Formats: sequence, C-alpha cells, structure tokens
Amino acid sequence: NQKVPLLSGKAALELGLIEVIVSEIDGQTAEQMFPNVFQGIGKNNHPYKIVIKDGAEPYAVAAPRRISLNLLDQVKQELNFMIDQDIIKPVTYPSDWCAPIVVVPRKNGKVRI
Repeated sequence: NQKVPLLSGKAALELGLIEVIVSEIDGQTAEQMFPNVFQGIGKNNHPYKIVIKDGAEPYAVAAPRRISLNLLDQVKQELNFMIDQDIIKPVTYPSDWCAPIVVVPRKNGKVRI
C-alpha cells in the first residue's frame, strides 16, 4: 500500500505540467513601500456612508459584556483616547444598532478594543 507518484518532478517539468518560477524579491516591506499609509490613525477627511442591505433588521445587545476589573482603567483610557482622536463618539441615547466591545490584552501591556 505504498503511495508512489506516477511522475517524477523532472518528468512533470518536461511535460509542462508544472513550472518553476524564480523571481527576485527586493526586500522592501509594505511599510517602506507605502509610508504614508502607516502613519497616523488612517482617518478619512470625508464622511463615509454605510450601505445597509434592504430588509436588514437592527441588531442590539441588551446585556453589556463584562470587562475584567484589572483591565477597566486601561479600557477607559483607550476609549478616551479614541474619543480624543475623533475615532468614536460617545452616545447617550439608546440605539437600534449596537454590539458590545471586545477587549483583548496586547503583549505590550495595552488593550485592543
């Protein structure tokens, strides 16, 4: 019950079934090639319109997700930073569309929201 290929790699090359492509890599990273994309928060200077499919029903979570007490101060700090950078806006009224945040501790000690 041995599994032996019918063709060797050399035979597959000679028959044109496979092709070896050798290309040169210049060694530049995406950050080096497009430096302006990797600076700042990436905020557009124009309003963005979110298109919702016809018949889409609002989704809202009534019970908030709990945040660990040891991460609470960092979450507040990160949310305040995001408000200051105009990434998010505080909402003081009920919304038909809402979802709980997900807090993930990062390796550098900060949190990702």
